[in-house]
Amino acid sequence: MAFLTVYRSWRIILSAAVTIALHHLILTILQMNGASLFGIPLTIYAQNCSITTLLVHAMFVVFEASALGFMAYKSAVENDTNFAIMDAVMRAQDGNDLRVRAPILKGSSTIPSFNEFMTHLHNSFVVVGENIDELKGVSQNMSQVSADTRDFYIRQSDQTNQIASAVQELTYSIEDVAKNISDISKDAEHIKLQSGDGLIVVNNSVNVADNLQSEIESASEQIRVLESRCEGVSALVEVIHEISEQTNLLALNAAIEAARAGEMGRGFAVVADEVRNLAQRTNESTERIKTQMSNLLEDAAAAVVAIATSKDLVNSSAENIKKSGEVFNVINQQIEEMSTRTLTVASNTEQQAQVVSEINRNIISLTDLVRSIETKTTGVFEDSKSLDSISNKMHQYISVFHI
Repeated sequence: MAFLTVYRSWRIILSAAVTIALHHLILTILQMNGASLFGIPLTIYAQNCSITTLLVHAMFVVFEASALGFMAYKSAVENDTNFAIMDAVMRAQDGNDLRVRAPILKGSSTIPSFNEFMTHLHNSFVVVGENIDELKGVSQNMSQVSADTRDFYIRQSDQTNQIASAVQELTYSIEDVAKNISDISKDAEHIKLQSGDGLIVVNNSVNVADNLQSEIESASEQIRVLESRCEGVSALVEVIHEISEQTNLLALNAAIEAARAGEMGRGFAVVADEVRNLAQRTNESTERIKTQMSNLLEDAAAAVVAIATSKDLVNSSAENIKKSGEVFNVINQQIEEMSTRTLTVASNTEQQAQVVSEINRNIISLTDLVRSIETKTTGVFEDSKSLDSISNKMHQYISVFHI
C-alpha cells in the first residue's frame, strides 16, 4: 500500500485500506469456516485465526493507512504548492510582472510565505524605483548645482582677481592719501598761525569800533544839545517877531493919532514913522533869522538822523566785528582740532595701508583657494554626471518590471 503514495491522494490510500480490510475480513471468515479453493484450504493466518487477530491486523491497516494518507495529503499539498509557485514564477518571468501572486491552497504554509516574499520584493522594487527616480532627480539637481557652483567659482575667481587689483590700487591710493593728509596737517598749522594773526586784527577792530561808537554817542548828544538850543533861539526870535509886530501896530496907531493932531502932532508922526520903519526892519530881520534858524533846525534834525543812522551802522559793524572775532575763535579752535584730527587720520591711514596690504595678501590666498575649489567643483560636476548616467541605467533595469 505504501507505493500508492506516489499518487499523492489520500482517497486512493483509503480505498486500498478498505480493500485490504474487506480482503482480510472475507478470508478470515472463509478460513474460520474451512473453505478451500481448488482443493487447497484458504489460509490467511497460519495460527490463531480469529476475530481478535483480524482486529489487530485491522488496527495496523488503519494506522498504516492513516500515516500513508497523511503523507499522501501532505505530498499532494506540497506538489500543488510547487506547481502553484512554479506557475507564478513562470508568469512573473514571462511578463516581468512582480504583481503576480500564487493562489492560496488549503493546508499550504509555503504559498503565503511565497506571496509575502513577492509582496516584499514588489515593495522593494517600488521603493528602489522611487529611490532611483529620486536619485535621478538628485543627480540632475546635483549636476545643475555643481555646474552653477563651478560657474560661480569661475566668476568668483575673476572677481577676486579684480578685487586683488582694486585692493592693490587702494593701497597706493591710501599711501597717497596719507601723504596728502600730512601736507594738509602742515597747511592747517600754517592756517592756524594766520588765523591767530587775523584774530588779533579783529580784536583791534573791535576796540576801534567800540571807541568810534563812544565818539558817535558823544557827537549825537552834542547835536541834540545844539538842536535844543536852536529851538530856544527860535522861540526868542518868535518873541522878537511878535514884539516887532506889536511895535509896528503901535507906530501905525501913533501915526494915525499924529495925523489927527495936525501941526501939533507932526513931530510925533515923524518919530512914529521911524519907529514903524525900525519895527519893519526888525520884523524882516527876525523873518530872516527865523528862516535861518528853521534851516539850522532842519540841518540839526538831519544831523541827528544821520548820527543815529551812523550809530546804528557802527553798532552793527561793531556787532559784526565781534561776531567775526567769535567766528575767528571758532575757526581757530576748529583748525586746531582739524590739525589734531589730521594727525590722527594720518596715523590711522598708515595703519589702514598696512591692513589693506594684509587684506591684499589674504585675497591672493583666497584666489588660490577659489581656484582649488573650482577644480574640485569640476570634479564633483563630472561625478554627478556619472551618477546621473548610473541612475539612468538603473532606471532602465527597473522599468523592465511591472510594479
